[in-house]
Amino acid sequence: IPPTDTPTPIPPTHTPTPIPPTNTPPPLPPTNTPTPIPPPNTPPQTSTPPPTAPLRPRDSGPYQPPAPAGPPPNTGPDVLTEFGEIDLAIESFVSTENVEVCDLITMTVPVTVIGPRDVASVIISDTLASGLEFVSATWEKTSPQGSGACDFDPLTRIVHCHVGALNSGHRATLHLVARAIGPGSYENRTVAIGDPRFWDPPHNNQATSPSFAVVTANLVTLHNYTGTMTYTPQSVNAWLNWNASREHRLSHYEIYRLPVSANTPPNQPEMLALAEKVDTLGNASTCNQDSENRSRDWVEHGSLPAGYYRYWVVAVGCCRQRQEVFETTLFVPSRTFMPMVRVP
Repeated sequence: IPPTDTPTPIPPTHTPTPIPPTNTPPPLPPTNTPTPIPPPNTPPQTSTPPPTAPLRPRDSGPYQPPAPAGPPPNTGPDVLTEFGEIDLAIESFVSTENVEVCDLITMTVPVTVIGPRDVASVIISDTLASGLEFVSATWEKTSPQGSGACDFDPLTRIVHCHVGALNSGHRATLHLVARAIGPGSYENRTVAIGDPRFWDPPHNNQATSPSFAVVTANLVTLHNYTGTMTYTPQSVNAWLNWNASREHRLSHYEIYRLPVSANTPPNQPEMLALAEKVDTLGNASTCNQDSENRSRDWVEHGSLPAGYYRYWVVAVGCCRQRQEVFETTLFVPSRTFMPMVRVP
């Protein structure tokens, strides 16, 4: 019997074991979520722009550059960094430490660039002392060479000198001339301002002048005075006469009058403020620097009602200083009992 073809057996395949399903919870029903209601008339939100620096008003005075915030990191007064550095040194001197009212006094203020950089812009700012009256202010510098006049603000009493560029190792000098007008002891203060882009050590940027004293000299040295009444058939008038052994820097005299009672005590300085200025004697447009042995007299222009009157004679100096020369009280009688005419 011929052999038959026996089929080759097929190996069994690996059937993966089925994974039982997991217990999936049933989905939750949707909840009733209320629809958001937008607020009524709510303007849309916009981003807030960053704050800007306030504009400088036009009438804020001469320009002053802002001071630098401080030194760069890791720098000191003698260290030059990538930011650069300048160093201004300032001094202040006065022409005299004792001055009389009406005299001129000169302040000299040198500003030196110690270095190490040249300075692109230098401003010298000086605050004038209260007892002084501004006359003039100029500046000059050595490199680059230049000179000019300074600005004076009478409201703030500040002198501004815009010097401009100043090279390292060179100097700019302020020459300030003022007139002494008020007695007292004063100092003058000055500040030097450099280029705000570079740090300037502040220890030597301000200077105070030595103290100087302003004294008042007597405008009038009185020798004697009289106060009497003059009589004419038509009027009764006050007559004042005084002799000055010296008149110093005198502009003019002012005459004041105030009605008083018979028992008003003399020497009441506060009463002068209540008195009426009735006349001016002398020429206020010229100043008498020094005059010896002058005789002055003044006569009331019109008749006065009967009563007591107090008169003051006040000297006014060339620089508006004032000195009470004398006061006197006169009695104006009634015309009914007018005595005979007085013959000098």
